Amino acid sequence: GVAKETATDVLRDALAELRRSVDEEPTSIRHHLFYLSVANRARVAIADAPRDAARLLEGAIALSPTRPQVYFELGQADLLDGNITQGLARYRQGLALSFSVLESHVDVATAYVLAGRPDEALNEFRVIQEELKRTVPQDQYVRVIRAAERTGQWPVVIRLYDDLLALYPPTADHYAKLAAAHARAGDTAKARQAAERALKLDPGIQADFDQFIKTLDDQP
Repeated sequence: GVAKETATDVLRDALAELRRSVDEEPTSIRHHLFYLSVANRARVAIADAPRDAARLLEGAIALSPTRPQVYFELGQADLLDGNITQGLARYRQGLALSFSVLESHVDVATAYVLAGRPDEALNEFRVIQEELKRTVPQDQYVRVIRAAERTGQWPVVIRLYDDLLALYPPTADHYAKLAAAHARAGDTAKARQAAERALKLDPGIQADFDQFIKTLDDQP
């Protein structure tokens, strides 16, 4: 509900203060990381926000060359700037420094999704399950699912919701979103089936279910 102009002004002020912190304590890698982290997220309102922050962090890598987050933030800045090859290389650098950390694999999976490389993204989940012998938490699944939804990669959304529903107690919300993904992928039969499971779990969504089925039936 915040006007874009207001949000942009607030972000510009925040970035100016974060840059001031970097200038005042240039040997603090934390300031560099926080600056680029906010700049990467501010790009939705300020297109060139990550560039200056990324340049400064690149010059400060020697302050903490084994810190994975340095490479993840730089990789995100590269991806946002359209430098896919370099961005993914940065993510892989970060992953090499934190291979046993589950969240690092999820970060890399998200990067692969945003880069349009779904097979590599799904492979990170395989690595977590088969090599790290870990179960991906629900919120980490949702992180990657959201990235796949934003980029219209419905087969990835479907695969991850299928895995999520197999691992955890099913919810009406997850089945409803799976139904929507199947519909976007053009599979009306599976969309209907998932919607029916959502309704069974939560009869209170009857009106939404009816509208969804009507939308399916109205498709050519």
